[in-house]
Amino acid sequence: MRMQLMIGAIWLLCATALMNADLMAQSKSDSLVERGEAQRERTTIDFLLGYYEQDGVHSAVTGGEGTEKLEDRDLKVIINIPIDSIGKLILDADINYYTSASTDNIDTNVSSASREDLRSQFGFAYEWKTHPQKGSYSLGVGGSVESDYISTSFSGGRLLISKDGNQQFSLIAQAFFDRWIMIFPEELRNSGTLLPSTDKRNSYHLSMYYERNLSPRLKGALSTGISYQEGLLSTPFHRVYFAGQGTARVERLPGERWKFPFGLKAGYFMGDRLVIKTSHRYYVDSFGLRSYTGSFETRWKPNTFFTLYPFYRYYVQKASDYFRPIRAHELSSLYYTSDYDLSGFDSHKFGVGIFWTPLYGLSSFRLLSKTKFTQVQSLGLRYAYYQRGDGLNANQISMIARINID
Repeated sequence: MRMQLMIGAIWLLCATALMNADLMAQSKSDSLVERGEAQRERTTIDFLLGYYEQDGVHSAVTGGEGTEKLEDRDLKVIINIPIDSIGKLILDADINYYTSASTDNIDTNVSSASREDLRSQFGFAYEWKTHPQKGSYSLGVGGSVESDYISTSFSGGRLLISKDGNQQFSLIAQAFFDRWIMIFPEELRNSGTLLPSTDKRNSYHLSMYYERNLSPRLKGALSTGISYQEGLLSTPFHRVYFAGQGTARVERLPGERWKFPFGLKAGYFMGDRLVIKTSHRYYVDSFGLRSYTGSFETRWKPNTFFTLYPFYRYYVQKASDYFRPIRAHELSSLYYTSDYDLSGFDSHKFGVGIFWTPLYGLSSFRLLSKTKFTQVQSLGLRYAYYQRGDGLNANQISMIARINID
């Protein structure tokens, strides 16, 4: 097992980002077209790998008390393929392998099948420009499969850019359709209660983002949106224990949920080598949850090739109307959960990352033919530590690699 963890940690030691690089490439591309210069975008491949571990003492599987130990290994690949001068195809695939002491307790048999699981996800998207100064459209479809559910998704987006390039507005719509196989705690499966074998959940999201250059050095952004979910919003294998009762019930939550986020971001460029970023987000939903997130990040370039970025995030949350600790619910309650993700708490997340971007790439070599070669454009490493007020702690290490193909 220890060897598997070492292999997993190495395998997942790489994770992600470079969306900003896509935006910069898009901006550069638009500028070249506007000046009438010939330009050809490259095919890029991003390898996003990571390892995550956590531990805590408030497992929802066992009613709000018990181990939350979990280890997750993730591999994600994103392939960006230019089709012509205005369109590109984006393919992505993601595999998560995790082991969880918490879900192992769905069954009374320790080290049961529920102890580990594999999740796979895939997506296809097509994006095309309307005009170098007017933005783009995008359409996408995807899916995800795990042992107890299958999901399909659809998305569409519109990006608008002002004529002077100082403002942009994006609108993204998404829909997810999930089908669950109902897995209940072992001792409740033959309780005589009529329980469905499958159920569904549908989710719809609309998000809006506005960005503006407020000065040559200051950039600001505003984001908001709305989400609606219907169907199975509780987790069937989460136990809930009531006051004065020794027998558990299955978690029960409303069949509808509305979510409303609102965020502000700002970035200040203090010269060529230092950028300061800050963001603030407020969230409210129909479950009674309220939260605030504040984050701060600096990006420092000691030279042309390296970028160092320490970061910190603070989060505070008011508990859902339906949350109570173990044996604090009343039998008369219509909805109930002891999932500490819906409890009141505050958390801190901080860490540091580094990017290396060689001027001419790293170790270019030829592939397929004399005119085809790959080039490692950038490498990155990131570490984060997470601490939650209810005792949950987590570590995450990730690594990033981008490859260009000419």
